Amino acid sequence: MTVPILSVKNLSVHYQAQQILHSLSFNIQLGEFWGILGPNGSGKTTLLKTIGGWNPPSEGEIKINDKNISEMSRKELALQIALMLAEESFGSFEVIETILMGRYPHQERWENHTKSDLELADSILQEVGLWEKRHRSLHHLSQGERQKVWLARALIQETPLLLLDEPTSHLDIKNQGNIFHFLESFCQGKKLAIISILHGIDLSATFNSHILMLKSGHIIAQGKKEEVFTEENLTALYDLPIQINKTQDNQYSIAPIYRTV
Repeated sequence: MTVPILSVKNLSVHYQAQQILHSLSFNIQLGEFWGILGPNGSGKTTLLKTIGGWNPPSEGEIKINDKNISEMSRKELALQIALMLAEESFGSFEVIETILMGRYPHQERWENHTKSDLELADSILQEVGLWEKRHRSLHHLSQGERQKVWLARALIQETPLLLLDEPTSHLDIKNQGNIFHFLESFCQGKKLAIISILHGIDLSATFNSHILMLKSGHIIAQGKKEEVFTEENLTALYDLPIQINKTQDNQYSIAPIYRTV
């Protein structure tokens, strides 16, 4: 049996006196594009930060390629996991400078960027639509453009596991679709695994291969999209009636029912 790139077993996380995550267990394989769905305050970001090594688990274990992350150095972990947060602080760096910071796990101290680093940065900048602004200061970008910078910095890290916290929340509909189409192709072509927090159910239905539904720190459903993406599960997840229609070309049309007449 193939060893999963990520194995989470009986994971619980407490913050002060409050328990945020309750005994979560799941496995993720290379080539899978997971979406984490759930209402506000369900523990989604806490889960990503814990997998990324930012929060220590209260109970349970997290393994990357069958090695517990608690036994890994920061640099070793950075070679395995890239984490993009929804909100990040930024200085007066240029776009290209910020993105190239993602190469640090692959470099020795004080080592200059190689030609291949620069070529990779250019390629990713083209993909996310920022190449023409590569020498612009982050202060002169829109919030959505800065979000693309954080994504590009995570991508250039070239890790087998990519963790994304609402990677397109500040982008318009067209850019959201373009980015997720690119991530879907990137996941399959590079044979890495992606876990992305989403609030857009339609994006998850279109692009994710697997879904984890998280509510009040508990998993209420997980697995292949075709198996868990149901009206019953979504209604239970959001405490809101949700209707799903599937088109002939296997696309989903999702309609929350906010009120009845």
